[in-house]
Amino acid sequence: MKRIFLGLLVFILAVGGSGYYLIKDEIVAAGPDSAWYSVKLFSEWVRLQIPASDEQKIELKLQFMQERIAELVTLESAQRLTKENVERIRKSYNTLAEDLMDSLKQQAQDAVDAQKEALKKALIEKAKQITAQQQESLEKILETAPEGVKSSLNDIGKTI
Repeated sequence: MKRIFLGLLVFILAVGGSGYYLIKDEIVAAGPDSAWYSVKLFSEWVRLQIPASDEQKIELKLQFMQERIAELVTLESAQRLTKENVERIRKSYNTLAEDLMDSLKQQAQDAVDAQKEALKKALIEKAKQITAQQQESLEKILETAPEGVKSSLNDIGKTI
């Protein structure tokens, strides 16, 4: 019985892993108007659970925040900005931003030696630089965005 269960488990993992490998590129490239977007966001959440250090998690959150802005740029250039698409991106971006702030606050509380303090300052500086770039991208999008999505885009701007 144990052998059957073990064999079934190996089979499921092999098929599931192969399936994920085949559609991985589709998931990574998925935008908010894709059926794979929820899977993409879930895979990002999983990736945030894996890193051993808080610094790695902060880096990932910043990367994912940048991806949300890149998704807006892509949708804008393809003239596919809709309220639903922007809302999905805004929700994800805001969650990441809140998590990032919580992580940075925790880092500040935990910083007790000079080495940790220097790293924290570097991460905050990087976050400031990246969010400044994101603000510039968002301002460019707002210039040509349809009126129906500007309020949601402005909400993202407030978060930045």
